[in-house]
Amino acid sequence: YVATGDFAGRVRLWDADTRKLIADFSEDFTSPTASVRTGHKSEVHALAFSGDGLQLASGDNNDGEVIVWDIKRFVEA
Repeated sequence: YVATGDFAGRVRLWDADTRKLIADFSEDFTSPTASVRTGHKSEVHALAFSGDGLQLASGDNNDGEVIVWDIKRFVEA
């Protein structure tokens, strides 16, 4: 997986092999395997996968919020 975050607060998960979007944790995403969740209210400045690759932490710079996402279920953990 490759994770990206942007200045609009969106966190997205991509398949590194196919380069296709797997999940968008911040906007409507119609994939049957993904759930829509509200993300950050400000720009994402940090992303880190857990050691086992099953969770993704995202952090913003404005209010210091950190969200931990469950990669397997595409929901906020």
